[in-house]
Amino acid sequence: MPLDPNPCDWAAQAAERWPRAPAWILDGRVQSFCGLDRELERVSSVLAALDPGPVLGLELECPLSMALLCLAAPRAGLVPYPLNPRMLCAERDRLLRQAGARSLIAPAEREPGPGLRRLDTAQLDGPRGAPGSCAAAGSLQLILATSGSGGCPRGVMLSGANLAAAARAFRQRWPLGPRDRWLACLPLFHIGGLAITYRCLAAGAAVEFHQGFDAARIWAAIGRGRISHISLVPAMLAALLDQAGAARPPARLRMALVGGAALAPTLAERAKVAGWPLCVGYGMTESTAMCAAHCGPAAGAEAGLVGRLLPGFEAETGADGRLRLRGPAVTVGYANPERRPGQGLEAGWLTSADLGRIDGEGWLRVSGRADEVLVSGGELVHPAQVEVLLAACPGVRAAAVGAVPDPRWGDLLVAWYRGDPEPGEVDAWCRERLPGYLRPRRLRRVSVLPLTGSGKLDRARLRELMAAEVVDDG
Repeated sequence: MPLDPNPCDWAAQAAERWPRAPAWILDGRVQSFCGLDRELERVSSVLAALDPGPVLGLELECPLSMALLCLAAPRAGLVPYPLNPRMLCAERDRLLRQAGARSLIAPAEREPGPGLRRLDTAQLDGPRGAPGSCAAAGSLQLILATSGSGGCPRGVMLSGANLAAAARAFRQRWPLGPRDRWLACLPLFHIGGLAITYRCLAAGAAVEFHQGFDAARIWAAIGRGRISHISLVPAMLAALLDQAGAARPPARLRMALVGGAALAPTLAERAKVAGWPLCVGYGMTESTAMCAAHCGPAAGAEAGLVGRLLPGFEAETGADGRLRLRGPAVTVGYANPERRPGQGLEAGWLTSADLGRIDGEGWLRVSGRADEVLVSGGELVHPAQVEVLLAACPGVRAAAVGAVPDPRWGDLLVAWYRGDPEPGEVDAWCRERLPGYLRPRRLRRVSVLPLTGSGKLDRARLRELMAAEVVDDG
């Protein structure tokens, strides 16, 4: 039986149903649901005594500490706002003020600006206050920043009802229960990582936290045969395939959920041949993580095909080609100082920056982002489309595509790529296989591509690289 529809109460309910079952694992240390519930009660009472204000910013490296505070804060009537601890301080302060926050739990070297109070993690061992009232399901229980892959990050407000609906939608599509263990190596300041905690807590499943991504360590954990689920971005999947070599994952692993960026069909095929139970997930912070998925033998075989909608979601394509979403897991609105719901929504509909369409059989296809469309030789070009094509070139592991102004082409395509072949070899491959308007005219081999904290391509940083190309032309 699923837990009652309020994440604020889930740990207490799980402690009653599965008191000694493992809830969280980190570095071999196991915490039961009963122990987790007691720790949440202690931390929430300390937070109440600190009186941090309605919204509490969190800048923590340790994933277990981040998850603990995200669950404890609503028990004290607070809204947690986890943030990337490597974010520029000015950007962090802007996001916190945008949400009406007054306090931030952060290391001593991360001092906030005027109007924001820093709380030290040592203060969480301080005296307790009066027990707070658990946040209602309909009230805010979380704020998260978008990845900023296409530009300036913004805060997304999520209610308890949003979080419960997202966990429920997952369980309605795939079984998850007390015998399962989900390996969490994605950052918890993004919804793809934090959603694992809510899904597992609602189902009585265990979460095995890993701080950061280390392919050797993650593969070793999978090899021990206890992991049933794992969430990855494509770059992580590629690194694990390299690490595994000819070895196949244990049969115990039944879902390798890949999202956060476009998955190249060549990488998907490589994973399936190696025996990985691939599931392509599509979603965003505003949809409380996954809103569509494609699992099974055909997952990832077609670029842009992200599967069918999860239960409770509605989708349509607007006149401008943008994907619109509605449903109980869709955000109550973007953050604002008064935390009023509704900002960014129209009658409950969220208009995303993704260009998508749903065919007659209910399959969702995403072709790129409306704010990234280029015009090359009079043809519309989506950078993600070219990136997927380049990933099929032998030896190319990942690519990022942008453009510079050109009197002939309009947008002249420039590609940065990681891989073994020389630019001339990649160019020869492209000349044989790609039409002129999709062929990058400049190729730059690099050791790393610009990525956000969630593993997506950092389009803002990519624009800086394109600006440098224009300067070089001058």
